[in-house]
Amino acid sequence: LHKKLKKIKKDGHLIIFHHSRHCWKNSPNKFFNNGNQLLFKGIKKFIKKYPDQKIKLVTLEYGIDVNESKNLIKKLNLEKYVFWLPKLERKEIMTLIPLADLGAATFSIPWTSGGVISEFQCLGIPFMQSDNNEIRNDKTMYPYFSTNTEEEICSTIEYSLINSNQLKENGINGQNWFLNNVINNPLKEIIKQIEN
Repeated sequence: LHKKLKKIKKDGHLIIFHHSRHCWKNSPNKFFNNGNQLLFKGIKKFIKKYPDQKIKLVTLEYGIDVNESKNLIKKLNLEKYVFWLPKLERKEIMTLIPLADLGAATFSIPWTSGGVISEFQCLGIPFMQSDNNEIRNDKTMYPYFSTNTEEEICSTIEYSLINSNQLKENGINGQNWFLNNVINNPLKEIIKQIEN
């Protein structure tokens, strides 16, 4: 799998990595809904605008709506733009994420933590996610791309192509935020409590 993805990247594709579970049509409740369909529709908008651009969405066969996602991808005529991975263990996923140019978290409930977000952050991969005004205006938040609509997803992919240096900088800033706020500062507090 790693070799296949490396070849895709070497061939000049912009790689969008989306390892959130597919759960959007048959979600048991709003908290499980990942809004995957918005990502597909946003990519479709981008391809309509840039039909010659090489782009590949990498995603996993994971979640109750995998078949629904595949059906929508087929309906949108996106099959050649999607590279499906089997359901993988986390340790395997972590070896593939560094090949991504842009991460895609979730596009429904605006989460501010979780495995997918932390994995992008610790590996220095810039990513897009849904948010709200409270999150958007919080100056202590980690860097991310605000994407609540298919239009915003399309615009973020476009930005990623035009501003590759800023994209990498966003990922590095996110990694630094993670190191400080999730690892170093909590460790300092734990050590302080032990020493006291």
